[in-house]
Amino acid sequence: MRTRRPFLRLFASGVVGLALVLVLVPVVTGRPVVSYPVSGSMVPTLGPFDVFFVDPWPGALHKGDIIVFDSVTRAQPAVHRIVGGDESGWITQGDANPNADQMAGEPAVTRDRVLGRVVTWPSGEPVKVPGLGVTATEVKVEATRLHDRLGGDGSLTPVLLAAGGALLVLSAMARPRRRAPPSRPLPRGFLRGMRRAFPRGVLGRHVALALLLLLAGAGAWSAHQARTDVALSMVVVQDPGAADPYRSAPPGGALDRQLQVGSLGILPTTVIVEPGSPRVAVPDPAGGVAAWSTTAMTAKEIAGPSTGYQEDSVHVWRYPALLPRDIIVALHRAAPGSPDLVLAGLCALAGALWFRALGVADRPVGRWLGIREEWI
Repeated sequence: MRTRRPFLRLFASGVVGLALVLVLVPVVTGRPVVSYPVSGSMVPTLGPFDVFFVDPWPGALHKGDIIVFDSVTRAQPAVHRIVGGDESGWITQGDANPNADQMAGEPAVTRDRVLGRVVTWPSGEPVKVPGLGVTATEVKVEATRLHDRLGGDGSLTPVLLAAGGALLVLSAMARPRRRAPPSRPLPRGFLRGMRRAFPRGVLGRHVALALLLLLAGAGAWSAHQARTDVALSMVVVQDPGAADPYRSAPPGGALDRQLQVGSLGILPTTVIVEPGSPRVAVPDPAGGVAAWSTTAMTAKEIAGPSTGYQEDSVHVWRYPALLPRDIIVALHRAAPGSPDLVLAGLCALAGALWFRALGVADRPVGRWLGIREEWI
């Protein structure tokens, strides 16, 4: 029974590590790691509520890839296959749909709207767990009830993060009763290099430094991807009587534009809308979105002096609402994207303080997991 404890400890630590990835990656990057469809548009490849895994850093995309993207027409993420296009804009279509999304009004999917690529087996089939999304939906319903009891969406996320931190504390404080037996001898050159780099073994501070670098990189990438550009257009007509209240206006007139903005998945989200062109005004630039929902933001498109077709745009920024909204807005005004960097820094600082408080910064990691580091 004792010989199994190092394996059980390693397995439990792996489970905790996987749970942290599933929580921290969406928190820092705003992109999903796992998801599931609720419609049959991808049948038989992905059925309703089939849970699949998402690579949030997909790199180059090609025809045939299944991607998760922010859908303009649905005002929420969609998972469909790339059937054409290029980096300037991909054409997407559900495997069960007769036509491409762009024939139904969906703009070509640009890189800034891509949330990730579905992880697949070498055969091209998605890595999935059929039907698990039904359980996730039930959990979501219970989470909504818990939101109400705790006083809103902003209260549940810290509770979940605190629970994850408690699991980490328990896993770090527990000690194995015996070390694992030595494994197959490693090359002498490798052992010599590890002995010079880590004479006492891989310590907690080394893990904290690796976590800091990971969060810094993820925060910088998330700050770069936080902005989405939304195109607006109108027709400027000379005769006010011929103006359409939805599509056209006389010179100097204005049209109200409703923007449907979705949350960052499980995270309550702070939304900041800014003019992307001189003839756009935003009366109320900051707002909030509850987890797993959307909200409407308003912009005014003002007609110029020249008649004809007029193109404009707005910038939509989305940040995890883990800081007070006023602070997020102030950070954004100082440097767009900085709230993600600050959040990543706070996560790294919390991790460092946690290591220091437990006194594990100078303890070899192998002792936590019951693994022998052979160069010691």
